[in-house]
Amino acid sequence: MDCDITVAERSPKGRFIRNKEELGSGAQKQVYKAYDLERGNEVAWNAVNLYTISEKRRKRLTEEITLIKMLDHPNVLKCRGAWVAAGQCIFITDLCTGGSLKSYIRKIHSLRRRVIKNWCKGILEGLNYLHTQNPPIIHRDIKCENILLDSTTGIVKIGDLGLSTALSTSQRSFKGTPSFMAPEMYDDRYGPGVDIYSFGMCLLEMCTLENPYSECQNAMELFQKVINHKAPNALLRIKDSQIVELIKQCLLPADSRPTAGELLRSEFLNSETKIDREPVTVEDNILPESVTISMSLANYLQNSQIISFDYFLKKDTPEGIALEIIKEFQIHKAVLPQLITQITHLINCKVRLMPQTHIQEAKLIEI
Repeated sequence: MDCDITVAERSPKGRFIRNKEELGSGAQKQVYKAYDLERGNEVAWNAVNLYTISEKRRKRLTEEITLIKMLDHPNVLKCRGAWVAAGQCIFITDLCTGGSLKSYIRKIHSLRRRVIKNWCKGILEGLNYLHTQNPPIIHRDIKCENILLDSTTGIVKIGDLGLSTALSTSQRSFKGTPSFMAPEMYDDRYGPGVDIYSFGMCLLEMCTLENPYSECQNAMELFQKVINHKAPNALLRIKDSQIVELIKQCLLPADSRPTAGELLRSEFLNSETKIDREPVTVEDNILPESVTISMSLANYLQNSQIISFDYFLKKDTPEGIALEIIKEFQIHKAVLPQLITQITHLINCKVRLMPQTHIQEAKLIEI
């Protein structure tokens, strides 16, 4: 096998070699096609940039990678080898030819209920295995992009365990993907439940083909919704009551959130119905009750404070909101017309981004 390919890099003990063929890349990771000379098959060579890492953290990372290599479950991507060298953490995993769930659902569009059910069982089985290790293993970045699909069997595998471990060890700023992150992750006090929350967001994306909180226009708006336990607008589009209930369970506060084992006993995953053969029903014309507005008060206060609030389309008015802001922040009433104009403009910008049917129902506000 050595003679048939151009070797770009070898593992320290020579078991794995890679060529220059790149299978994928991201901000922190590059993935190359590689070969396991011991088992005689193709594998994935994942190179994670560590930037700067202290000797203490390098040691901790090595210990955690050793633990990951010992994991063995059909729904967890197998790590065949790993090492740290030259500012990178390299880990070798089995090659999943089906790609990620994210890429698959974008190609298929309408997914049958039974397929989603099988995927959910697989992901939860994998999470249950990780969370019942001693100590529990927390992935920290569960999302459809990190769930891989075996194209021959349809089995899903939780991937990128090495990536989340390496980044959490080497970069204090690493947390996860904002639209999939549980509120408690922002406080750096969390447990296995953060993976359950993220799983709920994965299920939401499987059904709607929409990223959670896609209605948010900036990071602050998303952050406010998450920490205030407000579900993504996309949840309103799902008509299947069992799926909606399962997602809501996943999004409960940390102390009330069920475990992976408990979710595996949910009604959705343990009932057989005729509709399992049908695509999941999603409503495209649901008008959200409210839109989240983020605005600066720099024109009215000495500091450049930014506030976020929910504007309820059927009961709120720009004038009413403006008066509340004036009262709360003790702003002079002379700026009321200017404040109303600013709020109206922001609301209309939100409404214009809605589908045409929503625009007609929500109506633009005259300035």
